[in-house]
Amino acid sequence: MLTAISNIIKKILSFIMHSAMGAVSFFLLIIALVCLVRQIYIPAAITGLLGTILAWKVYRYGKNLFTHQDKNTAALQDISSTSLASSSDSNDFLQESYQKAVKDYNSINHVIRQLKDEDMRQQLTLMQGIAHNMLQYMQSHPGKISLADQFINYYQDRALSLSQEFLEFETMNVNSVDVQKIKAKTKLTLSSFDEAYEAQFSRMLNDKILELDSELTVANQVMTENGIKDNATNSKTTANHTQTTNGPWGRFQK
Repeated sequence: MLTAISNIIKKILSFIMHSAMGAVSFFLLIIALVCLVRQIYIPAAITGLLGTILAWKVYRYGKNLFTHQDKNTAALQDISSTSLASSSDSNDFLQESYQKAVKDYNSINHVIRQLKDEDMRQQLTLMQGIAHNMLQYMQSHPGKISLADQFINYYQDRALSLSQEFLEFETMNVNSVDVQKIKAKTKLTLSSFDEAYEAQFSRMLNDKILELDSELTVANQVMTENGIKDNATNSKTTANHTQTTNGPWGRFQK
């Protein structure tokens, strides 16, 4: 609670300070313009430089503020399409699983938009970034949805219920010791969910990883059979040996 209040106070003070800096920079630039018109060049240069520096700081502050908001907005975009790509692997069960995953994803977005706890918001937003990539992959590869069963029916399902409970406690505005403990425990539990999400995503991609690894192995074998890899290795070894023996200027020596 104290941390949240402290963060709010810092943001308010930062806004007030940069607003004042913006006003000062405006007046300094006006003074610089007046001095320039009256051909008083040294004061014009000094006030102009100071005004420009302050204006640049205010600009950076505003840019970072709106960029942060844009990133949060982009991360919280709901998924509207619940239809899988046409595939022979598609069936009603996979379609229902995907629809549940999308529904839970959008529901978590709805929770994030209402949360006041910044740490909780950041953790859930991190998880949502991974979940969004998983859902996109599921949509274009319906046959992989069965591998995401634990993600859909446990991890994301639990993330939704836990975040909803956290929001409910936050909305009730009860600050008892027990409530604070359960909120802290919820945040601690969810802090590892992004790793669980990534593990589930890796499981979905495992076949693709193995297939690519097999292709790379075959490619290396073919190059070895054609002497390409050996020649490249021998050339690099010879070049390294020459440079080591003669020094960096050896290639210029006769």
